[in-house]
Amino acid sequence: GFYTDDHGNSFQVSPDLATPSSNEAIGVELPDGSLMLNVREQNGLTKQRLVALSTTGGEQWDFEYFDNDLISPVCQSSLLLFEGNQDTLLLYSGPNSTNKREKMTVKASRDFGETWSLEKESYSGTAAYSDLVQIDHKTIGLFYERDNEGIYFVRFPYSELNK
Repeated sequence: GFYTDDHGNSFQVSPDLATPSSNEAIGVELPDGSLMLNVREQNGLTKQRLVALSTTGGEQWDFEYFDNDLISPVCQSSLLLFEGNQDTLLLYSGPNSTNKREKMTVKASRDFGETWSLEKESYSGTAAYSDLVQIDHKTIGLFYERDNEGIYFVRFPYSELNK
């Protein structure tokens, strides 16, 4: 990944992750200032998302692990820090299956990725690449590929995330 310490005047390249076959990463800055990458494992051996953490702004990756709660076929996913009126949640979206690209699901963590206690399945059929957006302090937006027909957009209040 690329990072900047001078507001975009220059960029540096962060080191590669130690886990082979990792690509299509998406990052988020957590409230404590650390960076988190959520990464696709290209070879599909684990069927889980790879997570990497940096306390140095991306200059090095301190820790990598596969997240047992974030299952995934080989597919891109999304990550977003959602700042609501009462909660700050780490959101993840992606296919919730180990076998194929299906069951587009948004998961939420109140403890910034340690556990994923909330979720909402947005679509049960074929679904692939996704992107999350915060619309306002109550509303989540989700773009995703569906049924190999095109890109769809749904919005829903974050209060619909439940388990």
